[in-house]
Amino acid sequence: MTPRFRIPLILQIFLFLVPMNIYVIGDGIGSGIQWLLFRYTSTSMGNGFIFLSREIGFVGSGILSGRSALSTGIWALAAAIIVIATILAIYAYLVGEPSYIRFSAILNFSTAVLLILAIVLQYGISLNGPSGISVPLGIPVILIVAIVQYYGLFSEYDPEEEIDLN
Repeated sequence: MTPRFRIPLILQIFLFLVPMNIYVIGDGIGSGIQWLLFRYTSTSMGNGFIFLSREIGFVGSGILSGRSALSTGIWALAAAIIVIATILAIYAYLVGEPSYIRFSAILNFSTAVLLILAIVLQYGISLNGPSGISVPLGIPVILIVAIVQYYGLFSEYDPEEEIDLN
């Protein structure tokens, strides 16, 4: 286990804790906070958590259709990609191979692009439309983590190795 891969791994896992999207449904019908794998929604009919697997079930059963179904499908793809990126970051930590961290960073960037696309499909290019309002807080965080992972580890100097100046 290489300590220099600890920070990229911690940042990768941190992405699952950051709210990706804060939203208002329609004309104030409800509101919520969306993470990568679940959302918390508050409406006049009640409050609760909705996991991504349940939303995918809504798409499969036809409860969600049109733009909402497409948006959910793209969000699910983004979530799957970031899970793969996390597995790669764990593997990089265990074997000490920087190329896996770089690939994880590229996957994180791809995830951010897909999440932006999913939100724009749902709420419009201005992130404000008939479907409601969206504030994508976590997407810049994913981009920052991707940049740190891609550029942060790859100098030739390893502080754990002894340097022989002779």
